[in-house]
Parts: sequence; structure tokens; C-alpha cells
Amino acid sequence: MKTIVSFLLFSSYTGAFVLFYVDKASGTTKMEEKVPDLGIEEETGTMNLFEYIEKKQ
Repeated sequence: MKTIVSFLLFSSYTGAFVLFYVDKASGTTKMEEKVPDLGIEEETGTMNLFEYIEKKQ
């Protein structure tokens, strides 16, 4: 079975881009931050989105 991954892009007023790659099957979410003007690109963490949503409800 093929896992489908979606991503969400958030752009802040500082010029940084934060990308959230979400595995729709497992809820595993990888976060990356990119600052093009400074040449910075780093993985900022992972979380399980399904667990987060469960706690908030």
C-alpha cells in the first residue's frame, strides 16, 4: 500500500517558511523550517498529529 503524504506551508513575516509534511495514514508529521535569505534549512521536529488532535478535543 502506498502512503500518501500532504504538506502545509506557512510563511511568517520574518521571511521563514515552515513546512509540515503529514503522513495521512499514521499521522506522523515532520516539520521543516527554511529561511531562503539566510540559506538556512533545518528539520525542526516530528510529532503525531492524530495524538495532538485527540488531546485537544
